[in-house]
Amino acid sequence: MLTAEEFRKLPSDVKDIVALCQRSTKATAEVFFPERFTTPFSPGHLRLFELLDDTTTQKLAVFAHRGFGKTTILNVVSPAQKIMFHDRRYIVQCSETADLAIQHSDTLRKELMTNAMVEKCFGSIKSAVSSDGFSKERWVTAGGIMVLPRGTGQQIRGLLHGRSRPDLLNFDDIESPKANKSDVDRENLKRWFWSDALGCVDRHDPNWRVRVIGNIVGEDCLLKDLIDDDKNWRHEFLPLFEKEGHKSLWPEHMSDAEVEAMIAEYELHYRLTELYLDYIGEYHSPDSPFQKEHFQRYREGTGEWRLNEDPDTESVVIVDPARTTESTSCDTAIVGIAISLKKHEIYVREVVSRKMRPDEIFDEAFNMCHRLKAVTLGIEVTGLHDFITHPVLNEIIKRGLAINLVELKATAEKSKNERIAALSPFYRLRHVWHEESCAQVIESQLLNFPGGKQVDVIDAFSYIIRMMSLGDRFFSPPDVDDKDIEDEYESLEYEPALAGDWRMI
Repeated sequence: MLTAEEFRKLPSDVKDIVALCQRSTKATAEVFFPERFTTPFSPGHLRLFELLDDTTTQKLAVFAHRGFGKTTILNVVSPAQKIMFHDRRYIVQCSETADLAIQHSDTLRKELMTNAMVEKCFGSIKSAVSSDGFSKERWVTAGGIMVLPRGTGQQIRGLLHGRSRPDLLNFDDIESPKANKSDVDRENLKRWFWSDALGCVDRHDPNWRVRVIGNIVGEDCLLKDLIDDDKNWRHEFLPLFEKEGHKSLWPEHMSDAEVEAMIAEYELHYRLTELYLDYIGEYHSPDSPFQKEHFQRYREGTGEWRLNEDPDTESVVIVDPARTTESTSCDTAIVGIAISLKKHEIYVREVVSRKMRPDEIFDEAFNMCHRLKAVTLGIEVTGLHDFITHPVLNEIIKRGLAINLVELKATAEKSKNERIAALSPFYRLRHVWHEESCAQVIESQLLNFPGGKQVDVIDAFSYIIRMMSLGDRFFSPPDVDDKDIEDEYESLEYEPALAGDWRMI
């Protein structure tokens, strides 16, 4: 490392440059790593450099678009600056996987060892601590700074460097769209981040810093949570182009015409959702299967909307229970739905969505059945089965209720998102109506699909397709006289109803 005596011996022009680099991440990038930045910096880069240089920013969360160069800035330039000027004691570099974290850490190590400008100004950073000071798992510089690469889920807390805890944690793209699909995976990542990763710092030391930079992979992703937390995290959005008008915010990298061409290509392949997530950090885009113009509302009990008195409608209640009642788990959703096969219409009549214990679920579901005159109760049993089916049946019998219970199982070949997306044709063909009292919650979840944080209501509602299939409920053909249908049915030979088939009601 550069001593005070060595610094005094530097030429005055070099001395001025080195002093500037100590204060500026941008100058460090331009002076020591010019070959890594061949395109002029955008206003977004200047903003990120400003945030990284701000000594008062302890916790920083940043969305930066694909192609921004955030990995180079976060894993090479910024930690190199801290190492060269001995500004940290213990740096942790986190990526989605351990292999990727080691790769980034090794790139930093090799850059510091082979960069001629670094050696000219600061000498060798090779470790004098031990022979394994440059192992891939961790390494220590000649100045005694530890660099520890870690993948998500790996232990950080409790790994001390002498008496030092980590004082700089860089999290680079630790989430991927694939890992964000499962509620369990998202919860595991967040638990690791808040417990193990952030739990490793010394809270009594005001000098520790945390930087989380990446892409928005869904409304319920970790980065989105941090960006939404205005009270505790400083945040910034650095998109490639403006949402309205598609004006490029980095024309040296991609012109307006090139942005439009990219959008047109993604639109052709129905991939605008991915483009908007990657380049502007939006989780809703024009190619969402649900659009506002497809929504229809009605008011129960007015005009023709007296569904309890309509002989052509049939009501059911569907329950999608949460696995637990923990604060981090999804809500339990109970949705009351009416079907008119004659009018070709499906009505979402009532919605209850919150964290509920089993006895509360029973009360809400049975009360809704009573209010809507529904004699069929569908319940999602995947992963619970007897643990939910038996208690519900037991309550139905104990209370003397005339309710037919239908088990709804998620099929292995259909994911939750695929099940919800299957509702889209019903909306586009104007078959679905929302009661005004519950329209806002269901429409909000549909518009934010597939990246929305809350999907409990639309997930429960999506089971209406399965319910209709199990009960052989299909929309009647047009211009068919009811008398003709009755005459046709009189000529049929009937077989006993299948057990568990809600047609038996």
